[in-house]
Amino acid sequence: MWMYTTRAGDRVRAVAERIGTTAEEIFRLNELDRTGEVLPPGLHLLYPGPPLLAAPYAVRPGDDLAAVARRIGVDERRLAYWLGVPEGAVPAWRAGEVVYVPQRVASRYPIEVNAYLLPTGSPSDARLLHDVTSVTYLSVFSYTVRADGTVLPRRDEEARQAALRQGMVPLLTLTNFDGNRFNRELAHMVLTRPPLRQRVVEQVVGLVQTRRFGGVMADWEGLFPADRDLYTSFIADLAAALRGRGFRLAVSLPPRAGAAAGPAAAGDDGRAYDYRALGRIADFVELRTYEWGWVGGPPNPIAPYPKVRDAVDDVTRLIPPGKVLMGISLYGYDWPLPYPDAGRAAKVSNNTAQNLAIVERAPVGWDAAAAAPRYRYEEEGTVHEVWFEDALSAVVKLRLVADYRLRGVSMWVLPNESPQTWYLVKDAFVVRGSPEASARA
Repeated sequence: MWMYTTRAGDRVRAVAERIGTTAEEIFRLNELDRTGEVLPPGLHLLYPGPPLLAAPYAVRPGDDLAAVARRIGVDERRLAYWLGVPEGAVPAWRAGEVVYVPQRVASRYPIEVNAYLLPTGSPSDARLLHDVTSVTYLSVFSYTVRADGTVLPRRDEEARQAALRQGMVPLLTLTNFDGNRFNRELAHMVLTRPPLRQRVVEQVVGLVQTRRFGGVMADWEGLFPADRDLYTSFIADLAAALRGRGFRLAVSLPPRAGAAAGPAAAGDDGRAYDYRALGRIADFVELRTYEWGWVGGPPNPIAPYPKVRDAVDDVTRLIPPGKVLMGISLYGYDWPLPYPDAGRAAKVSNNTAQNLAIVERAPVGWDAAAAAPRYRYEEEGTVHEVWFEDALSAVVKLRLVADYRLRGVSMWVLPNESPQTWYLVKDAFVVRGSPEASARA
């Protein structure tokens, strides 16, 4: 798909006429707030076009729009729309500056998509999943291990049945999340007591069978580094029990320390995980490439591109790329300022963040180093700073999937709305388990 960067004074219908599409297509692909007549500058809007990703381009001395367009093989007018350069204007570039330019997809290769879901236990789960058509695995979050080795189930019947009807593989997400935090003491208690570990394995296998799951996503976070080998042994036992009955096992992992650890990764820097061993044992792994900006920290990008790139590069030296799903955030954060005196951030979906900028008429800035959008607005005398993911930040990171030939992506978390992300995934790849993939088979 093509992308259009809004400029001051833009209106949806005028933009549609300028770029050769309809206002309805722009509203549909971007799920824009329809009450805002004037769009703020800096939004990245999708509109119909060929399959595209985005590549970093370092500006050369003397570069102008025409020169860059020729060099990358893109129509100059489309490149101007993509970059937000007005007709006839000269870009104010500096030599060495990095801009993200469209890159045609030569061949859409097949990937797998995992999506986490926080189920409500109501029919709304089925309605939500009815509109999600590009998912291979649905990881229901979460089934929590308890201190006695039993596993606390979820009210998720509606979600599981809807997933099965739509050809998704539902996965039981097994965690050490106690309702408030990922509890390392709880995990340690279970891992250091063989009878409790065995009970967990038996409980999980029973739940997978009776609830018609296709397997398990193991998401144990914040473990003690000293429990590294015990966790690997537990995962091996769980994998053997599941595979013997025809079920899958996936493992969720953080970026490693030294590769891309960020503020939210403190205390979960990868030392508690044997990446090579877990990569061998699991059918696939998810790399949690998000939460550098987090609810308890200062305003920051949630998934800065250099950190994500470094994390992917690091983990694929230890685990085959064909086993790795790269994490994608469907959310952002809204921080009241000043930090920390004004309080903690509030989580917002990417779509909510985009539309809040429209309602507040807040110009959206682009952090070139992080490849991430941000803006500020004022409410009742308090200034807020919002970081989120948009079409450009998403398509920049999706290029890593193609470059490293990863297994696919993992979305955290439904029901957060991020329509641009889903459209971009379907645009650049063929999703295994989707209607398109089934039609091709």
